[in-house]
Amino acid sequence: MDELLVQSRLQNVIDRIYKITWFCMIQVSIISTAYFVFDLSINPAQVYVALFIIILAAIIYPMWLAMLNTGENKAIELGVKLNESHLELIRLEEIRTIRRSDIQYFKITYGLLGKQVSVIGKSKNIIHFGYYAFSSAQRQQIIAYLQESV
Repeated sequence: MDELLVQSRLQNVIDRIYKITWFCMIQVSIISTAYFVFDLSINPAQVYVALFIIILAAIIYPMWLAMLNTGENKAIELGVKLNESHLELIRLEEIRTIRRSDIQYFKITYGLLGKQVSVIGKSKNIIHFGYYAFSSAQRQQIIAYLQESV
């Protein structure tokens, strides 16, 4: 068994929109709290400019990836390789590995940017990825692999 599960372009967009939405909601909450708690006399135009900059900063990188990461030499933006001996998380050609025998447990948690899957190794080696980063079928394969490994 040597299976590479790669995130599709559509799933990448869905995952990034999900994370950007959470990120922007956190930023808006912080700005709103500061505005009301400290009774700041901020010009509404300043708030709109700040929100525009936050949103722009959050979407520049995904847009760059969507437009330029194409063709035969396309980098794997996010992938999981399931192997008899180890699990690999591939993120833009950077590979993080946990041996299958070292997987202590895995958990699905709500983090600051939404649902996360965490795989924890015996040597406290941890791999994280977004729950919605992969399609439902791919998630089922990953979770089945992890359940067999624990």
